Amino acid sequence: GHRPVPVQAASFAHHAAAYAKHDQEDAQEFLHYVLDTAHLEMLGLQKRAAGGEGGDDANSMPESPPGEWATVGKKQRNFTQRGDEELSGGRSRVTAMCAGSTKSQVTADGMKPSVTLAAFTELGLTILPPAVTSLESAIQECLKSELLTSYRRADGTTAAAANKTVKLLKLPPLLIVHLQRFSFDQDGGGTGKLHKPIQYKEELRLDKSCMAEGALDFRGSTYDLTATVAHHGKHSGAGHYTADVRQPDGRWLHFDDSSVTSRPLHQVLSEQAYLLFYVRRDLK
Repeated sequence: GHRPVPVQAASFAHHAAAYAKHDQEDAQEFLHYVLDTAHLEMLGLQKRAAGGEGGDDANSMPESPPGEWATVGKKQRNFTQRGDEELSGGRSRVTAMCAGSTKSQVTADGMKPSVTLAAFTELGLTILPPAVTSLESAIQECLKSELLTSYRRADGTTAAAANKTVKLLKLPPLLIVHLQRFSFDQDGGGTGKLHKPIQYKEELRLDKSCMAEGALDFRGSTYDLTATVAHHGKHSGAGHYTADVRQPDGRWLHFDDSSVTSRPLHQVLSEQAYLLFYVRRDLK
């Protein structure tokens, strides 16, 4: 076994003043900040444990992301690949828990396919289109093919037409879903809130059609809901957040500031959720 390394969240304390005021803070942005900061701290601890330098600097700059390179895929098909399936800096215990990745591919006549890999800790899903009424349809909307009418070739010329597809490449043990309820209001300016109900279930099954060719871990395609975060309020700049969390004995508890109460599952599933947390079933 490995000797435990004590974690001192110095960087959290350093930035705590930013969240000490009584302004409305976005739960997804705060979550992303916490995960990113923890990821950098873990990288520093891993480096220090391995005898490297600079392990105490949780805010040090990560390694530069890779550029693009030519790759040969199945059936000897050549394509250009860019991006990375890992977050900047490499793997940490944080990314091992909640980081997944997507693979987008653009194809156009007379061009090699262009493939981009992108890591995520929260899977952001638009809910604006009328066809999106459930979590499953939001995932399908995110992954559906898109026709690009002004796609530019590498030499700067415009291709006649191009098709873009996005698929999931790696499934994380903890899948965090961000339902994008806050959107920019083009007419009035500022940010508005979408009060649209989106159905989600206790169980989430990801169909094989969601997965990219060469997906790294399709065996864990079934997830169980373990927590939700909901925003209460008419506008994005004000309101209140609550959370529902499933307990080890299967009960659900509702967290509303200092109030903690038991809650039946049907009430949990009826919330206008903002964040959903799903745990991969094969890890239980």
